Amino acid sequence: MLVVASLHAGAVTRTERSIFQTFNTLPSGAKSLFRLLYGLGALWAVGLVVLAALAGRRWRLARDMAVAGVLAWVVARLMGALVADSASLASSYHAVVRLGHDTPRFPVPRLALVTSVVCVASPYVARPTRRIGTLLVVALVFAAMYLGTGYPNDVLAAIVLGWGVAAAVHLVFRSPGGRPTTEQVAAALEELGVAAVDVRLAPVQPRGATLMNASGDGGPLSLRILGRDEADAQLLVKLWRFVVYKDSGPDVFLGRRHAVEHEAYTMLLAERAGVRVPGVVAAGTAGPGAAVLVVRTPVGRRLCELEPASVTDATLHAVWSQAGALAHAGIAHGRLSTAAVLLADGGPVLTDFHVARATSTSEQRGTDLVELLVSTASLVGEERAVEAAVHGMGKQCVSAALPMMQPAVLTRATRHSFKRRELSRRMKRLRELSAAATGAHVPTLEEVHRVSGANLAMAIGTLVALVALMSQVGSPQKMWDTIRNANWWLALLALALSLATNFAYAIALLGTVPIRLPLLATTETELAMSFSNLAIPGIGGVALQIRYLQKQGVPLASAVAAGGFLSGFVNTIEQLVLFVIALVLSPASVQLGDIPTSSVVDVVLVVVLLAGVAAGLLFGIPRIRRRVLPPVGEALHTLGSAMRSPRRLGLLFVGNVLATLLYAFVLIACIAAFGGHVSFWTVLVLNIGIGTIAAMVPVPGGNTAVGAIGMTGALTTVGVGTEIAVAAVLLDQIVVTYIPAVMGWFATRHLMEQDYI
Repeated sequence: MLVVASLHAGAVTRTERSIFQTFNTLPSGAKSLFRLLYGLGALWAVGLVVLAALAGRRWRLARDMAVAGVLAWVVARLMGALVADSASLASSYHAVVRLGHDTPRFPVPRLALVTSVVCVASPYVARPTRRIGTLLVVALVFAAMYLGTGYPNDVLAAIVLGWGVAAAVHLVFRSPGGRPTTEQVAAALEELGVAAVDVRLAPVQPRGATLMNASGDGGPLSLRILGRDEADAQLLVKLWRFVVYKDSGPDVFLGRRHAVEHEAYTMLLAERAGVRVPGVVAAGTAGPGAAVLVVRTPVGRRLCELEPASVTDATLHAVWSQAGALAHAGIAHGRLSTAAVLLADGGPVLTDFHVARATSTSEQRGTDLVELLVSTASLVGEERAVEAAVHGMGKQCVSAALPMMQPAVLTRATRHSFKRRELSRRMKRLRELSAAATGAHVPTLEEVHRVSGANLAMAIGTLVALVALMSQVGSPQKMWDTIRNANWWLALLALALSLATNFAYAIALLGTVPIRLPLLATTETELAMSFSNLAIPGIGGVALQIRYLQKQGVPLASAVAAGGFLSGFVNTIEQLVLFVIALVLSPASVQLGDIPTSSVVDVVLVVVLLAGVAAGLLFGIPRIRRRVLPPVGEALHTLGSAMRSPRRLGLLFVGNVLATLLYAFVLIACIAAFGGHVSFWTVLVLNIGIGTIAAMVPVPGGNTAVGAIGMTGALTTVGVGTEIAVAAVLLDQIVVTYIPAVMGWFATRHLMEQDYI
């Protein structure tokens, strides 16, 4: 915001001038009042530092406010000298130490100082004092415009500067806004009507909240408190993880009170369904703005703290019965591990509902089952864990969760408690035992084929085929001059845009399946597919994508349908729409007749023939029909659910459209790098048309050669020089195919290490 305001400094718009004149042209009789308000700002800042801090011997508060005030004043004058006067750093230093009336107005220094002091003191002072400080800042805004010391942009920059300096001071020196004191929490409990004494910090503190213990009339109380800083940090973390990771934590709440009330609500729902949970005493906001959840937790030990020999089968059956009751109530716990199970006198109690969902999908409840199965298996062994899970949840629930028994489905904390190879071995054993106990088949993962010498030779052959482009160049000297004088910054831009297509395809893949996929890992998978598609054209990338989806808990049939047919179908529709739009808007007449298409008709006929033979075998042989129709039905269910979901369809179309547009921009950047110019819509038409035709060539490496030669000829027909067209197409092939493939090799290795493929 400061950068934007700095760029706008001095360029006063008509709206800003009107707002400024509204206050600046008020009767001059109010000048004394506004001068008094302007002086009160500095007096309030000094009063807070001297009286509230030094007189009260609150040295930490005095330090923070003094540092913030001085820093805001110095930075404001520095910015004023640099931005308003376009001065050097040396002259800016003189502006800082100069106290005359020629101080730059951008930003208003006194307003920045008062704002920083008020914001720094906010976590330390009571609510009435905070409100007085806020009202004073608002009064200074009006006074600054009345006295003519700053336009609206100058005032806004001062407020943002003071706010930012205060946040920086809090970050460096910390503030009490994150964890309220025990006295504040005791006062909050009294305000909520909870009789409690001996409020104290819990020995173990989690991230994102403060845990305290207390004593009440009915026994010990557990308190979960969200302070101001914790709530802000929690919101930012949730938003980030919601976008990037599958394990995004609880739903995003805009207020602390909503978060604790939601947790209390899910616990009450679970209790009504017969699940033993801590008794909810109170939930709400009280005291110094802290949100408090008060529960009555019975005395006991966590299941993860017990010795394996002391865990009986009866205990395991009771734990799984509680988990089954929770799942049958439609509630997803989110982190249902042995650490969330408390063994009390009356039986197991499920705790830690702060990431629970009252309305959940079958995939989310299946994740709970897998999480508890893995954590109990690490305690008592795979055989006993599977037997207890089947006894408590039933064969149908365990069988339905078989595709989700993958390391990627587990929460981050559970995955990191194992070594990678140990976790993979344990998950494989759990899948086999669960399938045997339920009479189901073990889900088979798609094989990731290794690269052979023939595969590498085929990839190299594809690159060699591009040499044929050089035959179209009339003068080698002109070609060399074109490459030598290229703008390599635009080439780097083309590479960045090419890599960004992986993010676009990851967005599209998110819409193909009903479960949430981690965006970063999905983007890395798309990058890894660049290597697989080059090494094993046609099937390498598809196989890797299917295996990745399986590792995320998607059944094989659904993974094939999602990663193959659904994505391809939506991509075809999207490209057809964009092709028509670009063809209408293109200023050049686009001719695709010169592109080699002799094999396209043959390919279409072969596909139709094979489809007819497959249909005849499917419906003519009962044994094949019994084995094939169930997976086909599951795949059709996946397709139908995607078509009925506006969110998933939106992700599919947005991702594919974004990828198509990015590829067009890549080619434009490559052409511009060598000094050529062509319309975006023309490039979009050529990219879609030639790319579609080239993709239908069945010869390994032939699609690259056909696409490169065809694109070169097409660019030449729309006015691009031959040397520029050849160089641009070569660069386009390098940044789209070969450099991403090299990076994809490293991405493949990393995904294998993380057990994502």
